[in-house]
Amino acid sequence: MTKKSNNGGNGPPGDYEVGYGKTPKHSRWKKGQSGNPKGRKKGARGLKSDLDDALKEQLTITVNGKQRKGTTQSHAMYAVAVKAATGDMRASKQFTDLILNVFGPGDRGSSEARLSPLDQELLERWLERSGDDDASDERTEPPGPARGKGRAIGSKSKGAKR
Repeated sequence: MTKKSNNGGNGPPGDYEVGYGKTPKHSRWKKGQSGNPKGRKKGARGLKSDLDDALKEQLTITVNGKQRKGTTQSHAMYAVAVKAATGDMRASKQFTDLILNVFGPGDRGSSEARLSPLDQELLERWLERSGDDDASDERTEPPGPARGKGRAIGSKSKGAKR
């Protein structure tokens, strides 16, 4: 490290080291001085607000000779959906990923949850049993394997070796 004599106006003259992590005193921040004194301009906009405005912008496009009004966002979704429906695999992947991210992996076919035929049969048998014997048997679980006995398919016990 080199020693320099300083009289940079920041205090009494003296010797100090200049090197890695020790900048010259004349180039250090003054006490109370901001690193960005002018700050962000009041009219400056961020990426989120610009993107939001672009997605909300109203457009009229022509599809198969018909005028279609909507937002940029709705037209973009329509374009991706049409490309996916016509067999474009990249668009299909994008559209599927978008649907899963927005709506989740659940069934979008109807708002009513449907059971498989096997589950429906098990539910009906359980309802019959619980309706006939509710004084003697206060069972609250549907029929099936007893809890805690055996192990699930594919699971390994703690002591199992490969």
